[in-house]
Amino acid sequence: MSDGSDFASFVVARWPVLVRSLVLLGHATKDAEAAVESGLARCQPSWERVRDSGDVDAHVYRVVLDQVQHATAASEHDDEGPPPLLDPMLPDQPERVQLLAELEAALGRLPAELRTVLVLRFASGLDPDQVATVLAVPMAVVHERETRGTSELASSADWDRVRADGFEPSGLFLDAAEMIPVHNPPVDAVLGRAATARTRRRQWTVGIAAGVVVVLAVSTWLATRPTGPQLPESVVTEASNPANIEWYANQVLHLPEVTVEVPGVSELVEMPDGVVYGTADGLVAYVRGDGTLVKLGEALPGTRVVGSLERGWVAWVGPGEPFDRLVIHDVVRERSVASRSVTKGTRIVALDGDEVYYTTRGRDWSWQPLEGEPSWTRGGTLVDVASGVRVSQVKDGRLRIEQPLFDVEVDVPGNGAILSDDGDYLLTSVDTPDPETVVLYDAASGEAVDVGLTRAEIAIQAAFDPDGAAAFMVKHRANEPEPGQELRLSTTGPTILRSCEFEFFEPECETMTQFAGNSGKTLLPH
Repeated sequence: MSDGSDFASFVVARWPVLVRSLVLLGHATKDAEAAVESGLARCQPSWERVRDSGDVDAHVYRVVLDQVQHATAASEHDDEGPPPLLDPMLPDQPERVQLLAELEAALGRLPAELRTVLVLRFASGLDPDQVATVLAVPMAVVHERETRGTSELASSADWDRVRADGFEPSGLFLDAAEMIPVHNPPVDAVLGRAATARTRRRQWTVGIAAGVVVVLAVSTWLATRPTGPQLPESVVTEASNPANIEWYANQVLHLPEVTVEVPGVSELVEMPDGVVYGTADGLVAYVRGDGTLVKLGEALPGTRVVGSLERGWVAWVGPGEPFDRLVIHDVVRERSVASRSVTKGTRIVALDGDEVYYTTRGRDWSWQPLEGEPSWTRGGTLVDVASGVRVSQVKDGRLRIEQPLFDVEVDVPGNGAILSDDGDYLLTSVDTPDPETVVLYDAASGEAVDVGLTRAEIAIQAAFDPDGAAAFMVKHRANEPEPGQELRLSTTGPTILRSCEFEFFEPECETMTQFAGNSGKTLLPH
């Protein structure tokens, strides 16, 4: 990519964050935009050196903060165009507007040095070492100011997000900043200002070149910007499903009335009239009962997609900068329910009705998007939730089952967990008597229930069907070359799809079908 197109791409990507950061530092939006435009123009002539320095953001923020001292309330442009608007897609605008007002008031009560560090860290998304570079202070000073600023900010107002046991500023800053209106990135104006800074003799030539660079830059950026994974070409065939559950094997998805050839599926979530699937590269797609594919969005590669059959919702964590996005989508109504900024490393756990559970920075959170803000629970080890029953990984090889309704808490052996929709039963795996032995527990008592598998069989997948029966993808241990490390394995040899019901703790099992598993993952929905 050329220097010009690379610079234009940077302006487009970072303009809103730069402007909103200055607004949160106490500057009027008009002054902030003027300072950012001027600062970016100063960076353009030496862009190649700046880009090769290894930390573009730190350099740009240092220049912009210097320029903000020269910002004036008067606009340098006769025609500013239409005023910026709030994002109409944000589902909770009034709450966020109030949040922004409260945050700006609380920041205004902080000393300038604390406010600057907090804004650069949580609104700009800079790392502590970058903040140290921008402010020309030691790292220890940045950490000390961040700690003091966070503490004073948390105690300066009655935030909904502030709990007695902790304060999570990153999401607060991002949600508030989204409500600051910002004009479109002025690529032409930035490059024009950079051109006029050169000598009068070169001004005409540079002006023409800058215009060409702008066109090429924007064209290049539009042509090369990441578009994310796309829907594959699929083959739909009418076929009845021998099982009471959707399943995926040999690159084929089996629905009640059709099969759909679709490659690369790594996650499967049961939905009304179809399933939602995820792929290793992050595609999230809905497959309707007739085999039609609909792209829903993009998740972080290798992360989970979870769903609520009751509500017809799915949720995932998608990529973003400087923070990721937690997305909730209504498959039935074909619309977005809500989304919010979350810190990097957030792990989504479950959707239980209209409540999503996720873990971030060692804490568990629950969020009812139609009701309000997330609430902090405890742990950071939550692995599944269904009908209010929660299962946490206490330590390797040990699970804790909690039923808040009956105030029941019991510990059982296990690694990982799948709860039935009613929360009555729990599937997990243990390492004895053999590695990856599937165990079924009564969630109320913690008592083990016979799953109907013999010592010679290994379950490579386990799930609950809509009627509460346990479904297993089963292989004979003799066909396994060696034990794997995960429950979900790509295997070869005959695979049996079996369904087991439990009456008085006695399994009644039926083989639904069997097939040769020889291509890719074998999956049941979770």
